[in-house]
Amino acid sequence: MGIVSKQSVSVQLIKELLFTKECSTTNFLAVNGLSYETLKRHTRKVNRQLLRYGLQIKLTKYTSTMSGSENAIRLFYHRLLM
Repeated sequence: MGIVSKQSVSVQLIKELLFTKECSTTNFLAVNGLSYETLKRHTRKVNRQLLRYGLQIKLTKYTSTMSGSENAIRLFYHRLLM
């Protein structure tokens, strides 16, 4: 995942979920000017990459959460920073 001048939708969502257990999907869509279908498409792509870490983003029309063990989340976060 490359970061350009404006962070990609995927990076923004992952960042938000790393710092909060759950985020409001409706607020995220409004702030980023996205449709729910676009966010679903990005989430599917990200989830394919997160499989290797044992993580998954669960998305509903109302909330978004990241599931996985605490250790898996810490490992992913550490590798993300490197």
